Amino acid sequence: MAQSDVKIFWIKITATAEDEIRAWMRENRSGYYLTHPDDEKMIQLHQVECDHAGGPESTLPLANYKKVCSPYPQDLIEWTQERFSKEPRRCHRRICNP
Repeated sequence: MAQSDVKIFWIKITATAEDEIRAWMRENRSGYYLTHPDDEKMIQLHQVECDHAGGPESTLPLANYKKVCSPYPQDLIEWTQERFSKEPRRCHRRICNP
């Protein structure tokens, strides 16, 4: 896994996280992100353009909850496996299944 490709955005880490995650999503429209990254039962993989959990143009706040992002879904699958010894659930939306 290319650790340098994995980014974590959360308002509790930095006050500018909302702007940062939106900028990252706009630059990585084919990228992926995890929701609920600290909860092994809820962790879920989404494609950046998925409207299920937000997206770069969403009016919903994105950084109120921690998001783990990468241009590559495999990085996030490995990130989850390292922490929970299992893969993240995949969003049911078709766009989210790489």
